[in-house]
Amino acid sequence: RVRLWGVDAPELDQVCHDGRREVRCGEAARRALRERVAGERLRCEPEGSDRYNRVVARCQVKRTGEDLGT
Repeated sequence: RVRLWGVDAPELDQVCHDGRREVRCGEAARRALRERVAGERLRCEPEGSDRYNRVVARCQVKRTGEDLGT
């Protein structure tokens, strides 16, 4: 597991509001990323670590070169 460089994602259990209802935005963000990379091979280059000592990396889809942090 790595944190994506350049992405300020919601925490997995975070709940957000869209004006009328609550949205489990952390789970929605995880689901969106999984759909974006489904079946793809990724290449991640560590950039360092965060204040919790987790690896932060720039990751791209190998086939297309798409940067997942943008």
